[in-house]
Amino acid sequence: MVKKFIILLVIVFLVVIIIKVNRIPSIEVTSEGNKVSTVRGSYCWKGFLNSKCEDLLSPYLLVDEENIESISINQGSKINVNFTPSPIDGKYEAYIWQGNEKTVKANLKEDILEAPTQKGTYIYEISADWKRGQVSYAFIIEVN
Repeated sequence: MVKKFIILLVIVFLVVIIIKVNRIPSIEVTSEGNKVSTVRGSYCWKGFLNSKCEDLLSPYLLVDEENIESISINQGSKINVNFTPSPIDGKYEAYIWQGNEKTVKANLKEDILEAPTQKGTYIYEISADWKRGQVSYAFIIEVN
């Protein structure tokens, strides 16, 4: 009976490890106390038993295709970015897209982006690396 229990425990432990390893990191973006809707973009991820790469639309098209709603924020507002788990060395890159082109590397300090000071609609792409791969996310803001 004890032997069966130990085997069951080992199996459960292995299943939990496999699920955790295969899980692609998540992102949470907030500004002015409000959650910003995000969409996962292109990625490559090495799971425990398999690997997968998916090349998706550009962030500009992706936020439109997925009907991601923009959030209205004030000029120069702080945009907080939090990955779970954190990327390698806690570093990642952020870009602003205009149309179908990556135009500007966003001003990123630690886990905070600063919203532009000009009114308008801005699409961001955030890309990060982990030991098991690379993932990008996109979101859209409206600066008042």
